[in-house]
Amino acid sequence: CEPCGRVFYWDEWENFTTTNLPEEDLKLFQSMIAAGDLNQALITVRRIFTEIPGTAQYIRMLYVELICVLARTCIKKVGGSVVSMLGPECLGGGIIDQFANREELIENLCRTITTALSYWMEATGDTRSVLQNVKSYIESNFTSSEISTNYLSNKFCISLGYLSTSYKKEFGFTISKHIISLRVDYAKKLIAETSLSILEVAENNGFNNLSYFMRTFKKYVGCTPTE
Repeated sequence: CEPCGRVFYWDEWENFTTTNLPEEDLKLFQSMIAAGDLNQALITVRRIFTEIPGTAQYIRMLYVELICVLARTCIKKVGGSVVSMLGPECLGGGIIDQFANREELIENLCRTITTALSYWMEATGDTRSVLQNVKSYIESNFTSSEISTNYLSNKFCISLGYLSTSYKKEFGFTISKHIISLRVDYAKKLIAETSLSILEVAENNGFNNLSYFMRTFKKYVGCTPTE
């Protein structure tokens, strides 16, 4: 919260009361989106959520309204496919429950806006570039145990179904298979070039379950890690 610098959780918004949505700011946001002005759209969003306090219900209403403005504007450019990209968790506001504080909400909303605009504006990149960013992220972080299709969906603000379908169509393989393939190749390298135990190799590749690692390795390589 500005200017006090405190972190407020959702149950603390009860201390604030703001009933009316900022109509002028919403109109300004819509005009920025329609013009494809990403920078000004993000500045507007950050200002709205930084300057205007509200109850938890008000915050949810404001988030959903901004997402709906974004969706309506993008639909005019590319049709209904943008709805699939945003997903019901954004359009219905359910994603808000995942945030611990206002800053998390702002950052997520700004990423969502960036992704949505990139779907139809060459100036901010197209869907292919977004998918390439996802692919690059996987290739840099495949050893993390938390990485998954669901994790990437949340991180890049793309609905789970849209991300899964588009990724396979673009690269010819699923996200899960890409992650496993990278992990198995790295595991082979560690086994051949280090003195790490099989358990340590598994843990260094993001596998929390040794039995699953053994089965996966044999499936892809044709022999067990020990062999």
